[in-house]
Amino acid sequence: GGVPRQGQLQARGLRQNPGAPSTDIDPTDVVGQLQARGLRQNPAAPSNPAAPSTYALCSASKIRKMFTSTFKILIGLVLCASSARGFGRLPAKVPRKSMALNAVGLLYSTSTGNTETVGGYIFDAAKAAGVDVSELTEVGDAANDAVEGFDGLIVGAPTWHTGADEERSGTTWDDWLYKTLPNLNLDGKKVAVFGVGDQQSYCDNYCDAAGELYDQFKAAGCTIVGMTSTDGYEHTESKAEVDGKFVGMMFDEDNEYDKSEGRAKEWIDQLKGEGLFA
Repeated sequence: GGVPRQGQLQARGLRQNPGAPSTDIDPTDVVGQLQARGLRQNPAAPSNPAAPSTYALCSASKIRKMFTSTFKILIGLVLCASSARGFGRLPAKVPRKSMALNAVGLLYSTSTGNTETVGGYIFDAAKAAGVDVSELTEVGDAANDAVEGFDGLIVGAPTWHTGADEERSGTTWDDWLYKTLPNLNLDGKKVAVFGVGDQQSYCDNYCDAAGELYDQFKAAGCTIVGMTSTDGYEHTESKAEVDGKFVGMMFDEDNEYDKSEGRAKEWIDQLKGEGLFA
């Protein structure tokens, strides 16, 4: 007869373990074939010909992962659609009330900063009183249509050019009053004036620029409100006086800075009574 099968394998050098006992593997024994080829994942596990193959397990795992990913994508799409519908119902952003055109505009210009400080007191007093004023704005930065759109105005200036007949403030007002104001439609608008000066060093020209604001806004057709008593001041003369009263509220940050906040609060209450904020 021929050479036995084991002899043929040894002769060809195909046996993986020459020391292992000779065995013929049954072609129908799947587990045995896997063991012979080193493909069993867990050599210590008991042999079970009925267990599913490694390929089948891997395929099932991939299917589960694909199903899970698809399910997550569908949930995400549903949530995004719901969010989009919710965003569509959000109200439009409401502008700040203080910047609305129907507020009272608070305009100033300054040389040393004192008028800006007083403007801040007036702004705070107005807010504390619950009335609607714009943010304190340098007159040169105010748009013409915004000035026209305000229901009323509070305007303030210092006095720099003492004794001058016009352009008394030494600020942006000097140009604005004569080049911009005449071109605006402010007819019938209520305007309140405040001035800042030094009643001791410049007692003969105390707050003269406030008088210039009064003259020019009145010439533009505005109604001046908020005139106050001259009692309690130590000045000698002022172009801000008309018929024995100040054309508005006068402040002295150099000598009576401790009275400024109280004067601002008192004046705002008066302006409320005169209908500036109606």
